[in-house]
Amino acid sequence: MKKLAITTAAALTALAAFCAWGAVPFGYQPDWESADQRSTIEMALADFNGDGWQVTKGEKSTGDGQSHVFYLRHYPALTIAEVRVNGKAVPRADYCFDARAGWFSLKNAPANGARVDVDYKWSNRLDFFAGNEDRAQTDNRDVIYFNRDGALEKTPSWLSTARVETWTVMEADYDADGDVDVAIGGDAFIKIYKNTGTGLEGTPSWSTALPGGWAACFAWGDVDNDGYLELAVVDSYVDRFYVFKNNAGTLEKSPSWSAGYSDANHAAWGDADGDGDMDLAGGTRASLGVTEGFVYLFRNENGTLAKTHYWKNDPPAGRCDALAWGDVNGDGWLDLLKGICGRGGEHDPYADIYYSNRGVLPKTPSWESGYYTHCNNSCLADADADGLLDLIQACGGAVIAYFREGGNLLKQPSWEYSPYPYGTIDNRVGDVDADGYPDVAVACVGVSGPTGGPNLLFLNRCDIGVHVKNFAASPAAKGVALRWEVNEPVGGFNVLRDVKAAEVAAEPVKINDGLITGRSPYRYLDEGVAAGKTYRYWLEVVPLAGAPERHGPVECTTGAKTSFALAQNRPNPARGVTTVAFSVAAACDATLAIYDLAGRKVASSVVSAVAGANKLELDVSYLAPGVYTYRLEAAGEAAAKRMVVIR
Repeated sequence: MKKLAITTAAALTALAAFCAWGAVPFGYQPDWESADQRSTIEMALADFNGDGWQVTKGEKSTGDGQSHVFYLRHYPALTIAEVRVNGKAVPRADYCFDARAGWFSLKNAPANGARVDVDYKWSNRLDFFAGNEDRAQTDNRDVIYFNRDGALEKTPSWLSTARVETWTVMEADYDADGDVDVAIGGDAFIKIYKNTGTGLEGTPSWSTALPGGWAACFAWGDVDNDGYLELAVVDSYVDRFYVFKNNAGTLEKSPSWSAGYSDANHAAWGDADGDGDMDLAGGTRASLGVTEGFVYLFRNENGTLAKTHYWKNDPPAGRCDALAWGDVNGDGWLDLLKGICGRGGEHDPYADIYYSNRGVLPKTPSWESGYYTHCNNSCLADADADGLLDLIQACGGAVIAYFREGGNLLKQPSWEYSPYPYGTIDNRVGDVDADGYPDVAVACVGVSGPTGGPNLLFLNRCDIGVHVKNFAASPAAKGVALRWEVNEPVGGFNVLRDVKAAEVAAEPVKINDGLITGRSPYRYLDEGVAAGKTYRYWLEVVPLAGAPERHGPVECTTGAKTSFALAQNRPNPARGVTTVAFSVAAACDATLAIYDLAGRKVASSVVSAVAGANKLELDVSYLAPGVYTYRLEAAGEAAAKRMVVIR
């Protein structure tokens, strides 16, 4: 199937040269970080002040006789004006559209060789809306970081006049007036910031109460194909899925449809059966001690949503904290992703994808991650520009991405970033810098206490001609050995180094004499190092034309040092079991104790340490989520570090 991710054969060739070789398109440090620290549970990417709207006419693709799903090059998109097959307009009732995911699904698959083109509206200046839920902060307002010529401002220019605890955020042009509105949810309420044409109002002018108390999830979808989006709401306090009908741009105050399912938690609209209208997927999360937690599908028949589900997944049950639709296997039908919020030993702790068989989902997952983690949001996007969707998730302590190898989605993440000491709750995908490639925005929260965390953005580097792969540093007999690869010829390289200090490190210095040249893979041996120290290395790429670019850092600790040292626990943040490495000069009894933030000792262990390197596994599953200090004492010496415990 040829999708609308690219518009010309020339563009396809260029993208293949940049990304198809397997380079990870995101760096290992954020490209943007907000200056303030808010506790952002959910966020949105859209052009809220309307300073970057563009119209694309006739973006083309080719039908293959069986594909129903097509993708827009730019997403998120605002509206589709028209879809044409061989020049003939497709009636609005014969296709459905998900603006945030950038796909549209046709009721009838175009014939092999048929031309499919679409006119739609999108923006080259996406802004970052952050919903602030933290009641303990003095300034708990929702904010917007505006996009100023392709870069997000560090400090938000828009702050709501209303002070609300925002738990749920979902953007959409629900009144179809050409600008983006934002629905927010919290403790027993739904509110909408309407867009005045130049930006959002400060106080929501539309609101309604929820009978329960927790607006856990929103999803906008056009149920009746009239061009106006309905709002699906999950109320986790009363365990119900709701749909609020949209009457020509006016959202009703009471739901027109509802269904009750234990532990209702998430919802997503998608054309599951390929008939051109939006069906509803509803996910539930099993509580502790409860094994049932499933995903249910409610069929849309000509604009009417069924009251009971027609499909649910088979055991093993899993806590569903995220749902997303996308054609993951590239066969032209929408597949369903179930993101997890698992607890090992009680629920299925892995992300699952159900591959559609021409509109019929299997009962058991077609793909399952091999990585156990606690995920709060999941996005499907072609992040590495290979024509197929990748999986990006916000997973409590990190943001992670699964890419492809040989056309198959990998079981383990190819990219991960942990914003310690903060947690990740939400992530969205969109082209913030307008280079044609999707970037990843991340919402952060504080792990404990009233302080929040900075919001983050990772820019997609697929548009950069030179990619560095497998840049690594490792101890060697005569120093530190560095190795890296690149995808195309360059003028040469410089290696930069500094000693990692407890606080901010000094500006790294170049350590090579003259440019490093040759053929990929490249190697360099740094002999000017001391034993037992940790060094950081950067690689400066000098292209054949243009300015040098810096990659890194990577770290390496030289030779095993037989003196007292305490390492950071891994993994951190920790759940279940975490490992602490330490070294002592001579064999002795070592005491490792754990303290909470109030200084109270919550655990202690004495081990017989050998001279040199030692490891100790700590079971932290019984500890409440939060920040702790662990302290090692041995042979009259002591050291302490902090760790984060999550669930």
